[in-house]
Amino acid sequence: MSSSALKKILKVIQDTGVNIEYVYAFTSSVAGSAYVVLRVNDIEEAEAVLARSGIETLSDSDMSVLL
Repeated sequence: MSSSALKKILKVIQDTGVNIEYVYAFTSSVAGSAYVVLRVNDIEEAEAVLARSGIETLSDSDMSVLL
């Protein structure tokens, strides 16, 4: 994930008024893959606005495969 990709994600979230409580990132065993985990105060709204913006989100089960 490039810094511009992270900037886009944060901007989309900021524009909704959803609060980000914390953020962490990690890489995967898949070459060139990086992921950002966001803890937000309104998960449903954050997922909806990210989807409308074309940003893919992962479920808990998706994440367990990556670790």
